[in-house]
Amino acid sequence: MLLLRDANYNRAFNLLKDNPSEQRLDIMLPRANYLRLENSFLKLYPESLELRYPSLSYDSFTETVTVIVQHASDYLSTYRQGLASTISYYGSTTTNDFSGAFEEGTKQPDGGVRYFYSDRDKVTAVVELGFSEDYTSLCRDKDMWIDGHGVNVFILVCLTEKPRFKNPTTEYGDIGGVDAAIALMRNTINETLGLKPLKQPPCSIFVPRAQVG
Repeated sequence: MLLLRDANYNRAFNLLKDNPSEQRLDIMLPRANYLRLENSFLKLYPESLELRYPSLSYDSFTETVTVIVQHASDYLSTYRQGLASTISYYGSTTTNDFSGAFEEGTKQPDGGVRYFYSDRDKVTAVVELGFSEDYTSLCRDKDMWIDGHGVNVFILVCLTEKPRFKNPTTEYGDIGGVDAAIALMRNTINETLGLKPLKQPPCSIFVPRAQVG
């Protein structure tokens, strides 16, 4: 156990010391070792209170140390100043300069980045995250960005929820169906947490919104 604590301390300290780009470490350390790490951290970065990265925090309940080292933009602006000026981020801004079959379309990406490696040439990456959209719709987004806008990299993230969440404050025609849906969702949560499923559906009474008042 002592060797593991020393190994964990060394991993956290080396990450703080090297301070590479875009990394996070969550590791177990007793409080005494964390205090020793914090002292070393303050010696490495006396101005740490004014810095966003690297950061060091501690959860005393789980005895977990979290180390987060600098964001890519901070890293580039510090160590590769010329390269930082060639990268631009964009997202949630309307794009309407599509071409071909999509030339009259408009789209807002969930995220993206452009890297200009010469005055005229660039590499563009776009991220689309689908929760309200299904997978088929995201694939249409992919075609729009790649074929209609010349995007080089398209990252598609599709999230599904089973069972689908239903807001119990909205109007339902079948009150029993609401109880069954809530019971199913609670059982799903219990299974995820390793708890026993509910034997009986919860007793709930919902009044349709139109009847409130």
